[in-house]
Parts: sequence; C-alpha cells; structure tokens
Amino acid sequence: MTDWMKYCYLVFPYLLVAISAFPQKNGSDTIIAYPINTPIRLDGRLDEEEWKLATHITSFSQREPHFGQPGTERTEVAVLYNKSALYIGIWCYQKNANKLVAKYMQRDFIFDEDDNFKIALSPYSDRRNGYLYIINPNGARADLLISENDQGNEDWNGVWDVRTSVTGEGWFAEIEIPFNSLQFRDDSLYNWSINFERNIRYKQEQVLWKGWSRDCSIFCLINAGSLSGLKNITYAKRFELKPYGLGGFNDSTGQSVNYPFKIGGDLNVNLSPSLKLN
Repeated sequence: MTDWMKYCYLVFPYLLVAISAFPQKNGSDTIIAYPINTPIRLDGRLDEEEWKLATHITSFSQREPHFGQPGTERTEVAVLYNKSALYIGIWCYQKNANKLVAKYMQRDFIFDEDDNFKIALSPYSDRRNGYLYIINPNGARADLLISENDQGNEDWNGVWDVRTSVTGEGWFAEIEIPFNSLQFRDDSLYNWSINFERNIRYKQEQVLWKGWSRDCSIFCLINAGSLSGLKNITYAKRFELKPYGLGGFNDSTGQSVNYPFKIGGDLNVNLSPSLKLN
C-alpha cells in the first residue's frame, strides 16, 4: 500500500463526519407567495386556477423513522395572498387513504394521536418567535405561540380558518390566516420564516420541509425556510371587547342573604402590527 493510499484510508472516515456536520439542505430554502386579487373559496378542494399558478414545494424529508430519506408519500404546499390574508394550500397524497387516522374535530384537539399537518410561521424577522398552526384531515384546528425556538404556549387561540377534503388520493386543505391576527413589522420588506411538517400515523412517519434534525423540532424557527413575495399587505386597527358578568350569593348565620354582582370587560386594541393595548 502506497503512502497516498494509507493517507486516504486514514482521512476518509473523518471526511465523512465533516460532511455530515453541514446544515441539511433540501432543494430551495424559499417558498414564494403568489398574489391574488380576490379571496379564495375555502372548501378544501384547491381547484382554483391560482393554486395551479403558484409555486409548489415538494421536497419533504423524513425525521422519523428513516432520518434524511425522502417522504414515502407525496406532499405539496403552495402559498397565496391578497392584501388582507395569507392562504396556504396543502396536498397530502396517500396511497392507502383508507388508513388515515383522524378521530378529533374539536378546537385544540390532541394532534399527536391523529394524522396532522403543522405550519410554523415567524413574521417577526427574528427566526426565534412565531405561531404554530395544526390541522387534521377532519379540519380540526390547534394553535400555539412559539418562543425562543423551543417553547410553546397552548393558551393562545388565533383567528384563522381551514377547510379540508378527503378522497381516494389522500387529504387536502386550504388555510386562511388574516394578517390582522398576526403581529409583524409593517414595512415594505417582509422577511418572514416558515416551515411545514406532516405526520402519517399508521406509518409513524414524520416529514419536514426544512430542519428535520432529531435534536430540534419544528419549534426551531432558526432552521425554517423563507417566505418571500409579500407586498402591499394591510393591517386594520381593530379592537376586541369581551364583557363579563359575575353573580352569586352569600348566606351567613345571623346575617341577611346578599347577592353580590360584578360586571366588567377585557379590551384589546391593535395599535399597530407590533403593538397591542390591553
């Protein structure tokens, strides 16, 4: 064996380790939002011409069970928007559609037990904080706030909507997220981060668009891709008033019965896309 061959034999294993340490790449890191002039009809069918014109991403890789391998089922995502809302189209093809797992229908359902699709969105331009939207084939919704790349607040309930459809080819969804429900910097440059995850229960398979490392979940917005193309979106200054009334009675020995009553309310005013008054 020559000295050169000995050198290659010794160095090659370390070269493989060094290559595997590079960030994971899977096609383009950017999904482009396609502008539309009218709202999409939410029915989960994705039959509008706009969905065909938009760019579709299809490069999803497994986090489980076969790390880094392409997903065994085809998944597609496209994004549309008008001045008031973001629309996300989802195609979850499945060869054995009869094996879909979808038990829940209520808000904030137990999504870990169902087939589901997750969308992590960070409009803050910090790649650390954002929103997580979760749906199942029934159209059930769950959502939470992401903070510091690893924490989730399940008490948050955003204003958004979804419709789904199930066919012999799989399940499909249209999601509408009004810009009024998001906090973001209102300027001409919208540097937002976004990521997508699909879970197929009967296969115990989890695929992601970006950042499928096993040591970091979809909460890691630092590993998310980019959402580009947003222009001239609007943010209306709206307010939310939640009045309440509290009633009861107090019966103490030797004293007359009294009936305390209290009224009040919580007022939330969106002063700007990044400032809210409570």
